[in-house]
Amino acid sequence: FFLMIRRPPRSTQGVSSAASDVYKRQDKAIEIDATYYEPYKRKAKTLKTLGHFEASKTCYDKVIELKPDDLDSLKEKAELLLIAHKINAVSYTHLRAHETSLHLVCRLLLEKK
Repeated sequence: FFLMIRRPPRSTQGVSSAASDVYKRQDKAIEIDATYYEPYKRKAKTLKTLGHFEASKTCYDKVIELKPDDLDSLKEKAELLLIAHKINAVSYTHLRAHETSLHLVCRLLLEKK
């Protein structure tokens, strides 16, 4: 007999809300001057944080097009491609959302080691 206590998931509402605000501000800045690279760079970082890797890659491509010597963006894009390549089609969060009681017990026992 196992006593199962399910911990509620950590809230990401504050993070996603803040990221959404950054995202909207960058869109406005891009509307004002689409030739300036910084808004694209901030938007790419925000999208990367949110897990939107394709959209982030597109923004990094634009940054590199506008400012080819921006080494930070080249590095960030390389890291993004590495992360995106390592992530499977199903994310860890998605798997946790469908976790059964048996899976939870197994995971907790494995994490204990």
